[in-house]
Amino acid sequence: MENEPVETREAEWDATAPKDTWRNYSATGRLAVVLAGVTFCALFFPFMKTPWGLPVATLSAYSVLVFAWAFRDSNCSLRRPQVQDQLTKFAFIHMMFLLLVYGIEAEWLNMASRMPSWLTLRGRKGSLYEWILITSLCLVAWWQVHWMRAIVKRKIRSDSSA
Repeated sequence: MENEPVETREAEWDATAPKDTWRNYSATGRLAVVLAGVTFCALFFPFMKTPWGLPVATLSAYSVLVFAWAFRDSNCSLRRPQVQDQLTKFAFIHMMFLLLVYGIEAEWLNMASRMPSWLTLRGRKGSLYEWILITSLCLVAWWQVHWMRAIVKRKIRSDSSA
């Protein structure tokens, strides 16, 4: 028996796979939140007494989360030439989002002392104010991932139609 070449689906977006379901995620996509959490803890706890500890940990964890979500499957793999062609654009987009995340976090820290006590009261799992920040940053990350994946999808479609 001769080895027959395996047909690849590099030139098209796989629309047959269920969109963003648990089964469709690669291990990186499923573990994105865990990887981001580990990154945050690894940077925050050793440097929590410094003024730059929280921003550096937050921006690093945000970057890990976004790139793990964005490049989680074969449709948007970093091995695809269509993705590699867009890396400089993704870096620019990511820098703009990092500025947004930094601005949100800086304003969040600035406003913390002016918030009502019921909002900032820390329980065992943190305060409602902290959970609002985490949720808003996850929504910003989802927005960035959605935008980056749409760019790749358009690039793949334009390459396959040409």
